[in-house]
Amino acid sequence: MARFGQGLIRGLTQPSFGQGLFNLGEQYVERKKERQQLDAISNITSLSNQGMAAAQAADLGGLNASIKALQQQVATAPTVEVANAYNKQITALQGMVPETKKMASLNSVNQLEVARQAAKTPEQKREIERIMERVARESGNSTEGILGRTDTEIQAGKTRVEGQIRETFYAIPADKRKEYIRGIEQNGFGEIASILEARELEREADQIKIDEARTNAELARTPLPTGGLKKRIESLPDSQEKTDLLERIEMAESRNIKEGQTFMPGERNRLGDELTSINDGISKAAGRQDQANLIVERQTQDEIQRLQRDLTRIEIDEDQVEEEARRLEQKKGSDMPFVGTTYKDWMAEARENLEREAEKKIQAAINRLQGSSTPNDSPNESQGAGQSVIEGWSASDYKGKTVTFKDGTYKSDGTTWTKVE
Repeated sequence: MARFGQGLIRGLTQPSFGQGLFNLGEQYVERKKERQQLDAISNITSLSNQGMAAAQAADLGGLNASIKALQQQVATAPTVEVANAYNKQITALQGMVPETKKMASLNSVNQLEVARQAAKTPEQKREIERIMERVARESGNSTEGILGRTDTEIQAGKTRVEGQIRETFYAIPADKRKEYIRGIEQNGFGEIASILEARELEREADQIKIDEARTNAELARTPLPTGGLKKRIESLPDSQEKTDLLERIEMAESRNIKEGQTFMPGERNRLGDELTSINDGISKAAGRQDQANLIVERQTQDEIQRLQRDLTRIEIDEDQVEEEARRLEQKKGSDMPFVGTTYKDWMAEARENLEREAEKKIQAAINRLQGSSTPNDSPNESQGAGQSVIEGWSASDYKGKTVTFKDGTYKSDGTTWTKVE
């Protein structure tokens, strides 16, 4: 034992033996660093792949978790190179956050759409619509076609039912039609009921004349009435159906007698049947056109309502604001006292200009749909500055907004309209 200890002491005191131990220690440290670097690289790869997978799946929570995990590893990185690698991947994943947020929001909107379709009442559906619109808008996604979706579906369903009602109406016996009209009116289809009733009155008026002319012996030498039928046909919009009806009425007129003449046996009744058929055809064609006009009118009103909603939530792209601010500064200069003298001033003026221009465009579109170059509700002497409502335009609905009317531009403070000089 003593000899072993002495040998060990001699070995330690010999330079070659000490150098060997030192080299061994260095190798151990280097291998440890290599292993730590390999572990770090493996960890970076794993966390980065998780983050990218989360981004592709629109999993914003998963992406943020991967970013946070990478950030926590930076402080314990074994080398500067490894720390830089962590930071590089953190930056890459952070660049995916905005688009992932939009995708996640879009998924939320799609899920809300499923809920909207499953909702029991129109009120519930409209409430979900408003939530969908807010989620899409706040995330930068398009909000087009979200608000009003429920009402569009309701109108489309109503239009289909009205078409079925109209076809059924002309399929039932004439003496049952008034009762049918009362029934559909009581069931909430008053608009199509009014259309059918008006056309039925026209048909009945001409039918009475036809029946009287062909059954009254005193009128045996009188031609059957065709003038009223022809006028109704001519009032129809141009179509193949109108062309066919005109050909039929002209053919019927050629078969008709002149005053004082008599029909061949049976011809009076045959011509009367043809005129009755033409009369029914006119009513059907007019009813279809009336329904088509009704649909167009509803679509127009829906579009007006959509545009009026747009007036209350105008959003201007920031790039456009900056571009307009630069244009204003170049045009007016920056040395004018109290006018656009700071960048903030130019931006504010630019935003106001762009919002006003957007409002004018929307208002012009509304005016076109309403069939006038100026609002139907243009202010007059009793409807100007200081009024809370200008022909239906309530100041409370357009707080902070500017609307151009016939005699000028008015701005709402939420309570009253004030003319903008």
